[in-house]
Amino acid sequence: MKNRFSLGAAVGVTVFLFGCSDADPVGLTPADGALAFSRQVTEFTMFLGQETLLNPGECIRVDKHGTLHLRGCQFVAAVTGDFEGVETATLHLVQHADGHGQAGGSFTFDMCHVDLGCGIFEGTFEGPIVAGVGFRGHAQWRGTGGDFVGLHVQATSTNSPAAPRPFVVTGTIR
Repeated sequence: MKNRFSLGAAVGVTVFLFGCSDADPVGLTPADGALAFSRQVTEFTMFLGQETLLNPGECIRVDKHGTLHLRGCQFVAAVTGDFEGVETATLHLVQHADGHGQAGGSFTFDMCHVDLGCGIFEGTFEGPIVAGVGFRGHAQWRGTGGDFVGLHVQATSTNSPAAPRPFVVTGTIR
């Protein structure tokens, strides 16, 4: 069998976006939100449920070498944990038959947090897929709506082919 990848695991990368970045948020002003301006740090854990692929016939192909290509695949998933809400994402992924590859894309979280309120985070991600290990990448989120305007998030998540669900995302909000 040429295709030794797990489509479920590959698709799951959508939301495992997240690697760690030491980038410091710059250019924040008091108008960007009290939490952002005060540099108060809030740590969180959230879980991303099974994604629903919104455009399956349009974005997935496997080439003659067994390489999986996802281009512009749009997903939606539930968010639970310290945040509750919905995630939508657009994924671009190339995963070779040996399990190695690269993934990236963009996402929007529309969610609420018991202490921070409700709003929208948007961001982008990219990172490698390592056969037998999973995905680990880098993501930057920025609060763009509601109570989250101006907040900056750094998050990490790794997935394992042995336990692909739920994705556990931990991060820091500044």
